[in-house]
Amino acid sequence: MSGKSLCERMVHPSPEEPDHPFTQAAPLDVLCVIPARGGSKGIPNKNIADLHGKPLISYTIEAARRSLAFSRIIVSTDSERIAEVAREHGAEVPFMRPRRLSSDHAVSSEVVDHLLGVLLERENYRPQAYATLYPTSPFRRPGTIAYLVSKLSEGFLDVLTAKPIPPRTEYFVHQAGSLSRMRPQSDDAALLAPFRPYGYFSGHRLDNQGDRRRFIHFLEDKLSLVDIDTPADLALAERLIARGLFPRASDE
Repeated sequence: MSGKSLCERMVHPSPEEPDHPFTQAAPLDVLCVIPARGGSKGIPNKNIADLHGKPLISYTIEAARRSLAFSRIIVSTDSERIAEVAREHGAEVPFMRPRRLSSDHAVSSEVVDHLLGVLLERENYRPQAYATLYPTSPFRRPGTIAYLVSKLSEGFLDVLTAKPIPPRTEYFVHQAGSLSRMRPQSDDAALLAPFRPYGYFSGHRLDNQGDRRRFIHFLEDKLSLVDIDTPADLALAERLIARGLFPRASDE
């Protein structure tokens, strides 16, 4: 299979999506999973840290609710305080996450598998698809979420978000001491643009009805790329909201 056909089959850069809820003709039963463990190093209680008068996790819950794209919104956490805040803002926390899945080394796929397994065991519930939204990305637009969920309905097995990365540049030193730089010239390097996955949205179908294709939405909006990991990140997000660059739901 040629590099081009592989790219066309697996990677579909998306156009600008409408910034309003997307109405699906045949909506899936899609579960929203928000992982939010209690431990954090850079910012104590990061997932419920104050951001312009609201806990950080509330931005993700509100965007998910306003997208009208999910059957259920469930927070996976080991923290009773996070669970309380999540419920106050409209999310479910039907059970607590075990300690073994709450360390710095916990793998997100294992967290989701645990959640799905317990839901199946306790409620005999298994959604057709799920989407993971990390609370450290506060600047999501409901229309963007709905647009990405619609791609799961269209038949894509995986729907991911990513940040484009400029092609690698290599520098060479000549014997005379001069410098030159070159970029990869191979066809594969040109076709398969480098990118970094982002936790804005990660969706997957579970009903075996997806057609194995992967849809990658490249995030161009700088607000979408804000990820809260350090106090400086939190301060930046605070300034962006204070300047009116991302209105709160209560302000719209």
